[in-house]
Amino acid sequence: RHKRFDPATLQRLATLARGSEQDLIVSALEAIEPASLAGLSTKANLSADRASELARAAIEQRLIVAVGPGMETLFTAAGWAARANTARDSLQAYHHQYPLRPGMPREELRNRLDLKAGPFLQVLARLAEEAVLVADDAHVRLPGFSPAFTAQQKAVVYSYVASLGESPFTPPTGQKIDPEVVNALVMQGLVIK
Repeated sequence: RHKRFDPATLQRLATLARGSEQDLIVSALEAIEPASLAGLSTKANLSADRASELARAAIEQRLIVAVGPGMETLFTAAGWAARANTARDSLQAYHHQYPLRPGMPREELRNRLDLKAGPFLQVLARLAEEAVLVADDAHVRLPGFSPAFTAQQKAVVYSYVASLGESPFTPPTGQKIDPEVVNALVMQGLVIK
C-alpha cells in the first residue's frame, strides 16, 4: 500500500514507470534499506539472479554500497552516506557531552543508527575501514579522540589523589568530586573503587 500524494512514493512510482531495471533496483533499495539481496529481489519483483546481477552493476557504478561479505547488507550510496554522517554526528555529540568517557557504548550507536545486530557489526567494520570511527570491544569513538581532563578538573584530580595518598584507607568525604571524574580516574587506574 502506498500513501497518496506522498512525494517519496510519487517519485518512486515515477522511476518505476519510466526507468530501467537499474533504476528499479536502486529505487526498491531506497524503500527498504538496509536490505539483503533476497529482500531486495523480493521488493524489486526480480529473480534472485537478476537482482544480483543488477546490484553488482549498481555497486560498480557506486549507486549501491555493499557491506559485509557477499553483498550481505546493501545500502544506496545516499543511504550509506547518511548512516556514516549519523554515526559521526552522534559520536561528536557524545564526546561533547561526556568528554571523560572512552567512547560511546556500541549498543547506543547501534540504536542511533537503527540497525539490527548482524548488519550493525558489518556496518561498524566498514565505518572503521573508512576511518569514520574507531571501535574496540565495548566502545566506539571518533579517530583522534581521547578522554582528557580540563585544567579545572586536573586541579581537582591532583588534590583528590593527593588526599587519597595521605589517607588511603579513609578517603576524604568532605571533598565533592564529579562522578564522571571519579569514573575516569578508575578507568585510568589512578584510583580503585
